[in-house]
Amino acid sequence: MQLLMVRVYDLTIFTYFFAFAHFGSELLIFRTATFGPGALSPVIVSSESTPRSAAARSPNNSDLPAVSLTWMITQYDFYVR
Repeated sequence: MQLLMVRVYDLTIFTYFFAFAHFGSELLIFRTATFGPGALSPVIVSSESTPRSAAARSPNNSDLPAVSLTWMITQYDFYVR
């Protein structure tokens, strides 16, 4: 069971990284997408750890890039013991 947990967690980290890198490169490197809701949505989803409502957001509480990746990497030992 432990090995399965490690593999699922690793697969999830890879999926978030791949999605963030892919859509980020589409926007910033290849410029095949333009900045807008359609192109930014996947980047935000792959970089946000938990969805927040618009009412919970404030000017000082902005979305940070790669939040879910950072969180998953720093909490790896907690969830995969």
